[in-house]
Amino acid sequence: METEVTPQLHTLSVVSARTSLSRSALYREIKAQRLHAVKVGKALRITESELRRYISALESQAVA
Repeated sequence: METEVTPQLHTLSVVSARTSLSRSALYREIKAQRLHAVKVGKALRITESELRRYISALESQAVA
């Protein structure tokens, strides 16, 4: 039996805690399309895969 795994959606508070960026900084990143968000009703959510991609990109910038 196969189980389908749904992608986890994170609130901006969770993303803020994991990236150490403020809420307003996250909104700027979303507006600049460096961080991709999905709308769920009126709320913005970030998928786990997008959050990992974004953190990886931040780490690459820090090393360069």
